[in-house]
Amino acid sequence: MRHEPHSPTTDATKDLRLPNGCLLCGGDLDVRVTDGAARSFCGHCRWISSPHMQRHEDGIHIVHPAGGIA
Repeated sequence: MRHEPHSPTTDATKDLRLPNGCLLCGGDLDVRVTDGAARSFCGHCRWISSPHMQRHEDGIHIVHPAGGIA
């Protein structure tokens, strides 16, 4: 049986940039969606997150859930 490693450039991977989308600094937020999971990165403040994406009638909503309680 032959196993091919998962390539980050497959058709299942989508990259998009949200202008002023960073919650911390307001910089551009780069989002990569692979196999239904989203990851985001701000090149300005270096913030990395795992947002949840929800499809609605008016478009796609990106939600950043809290990571914990302080």
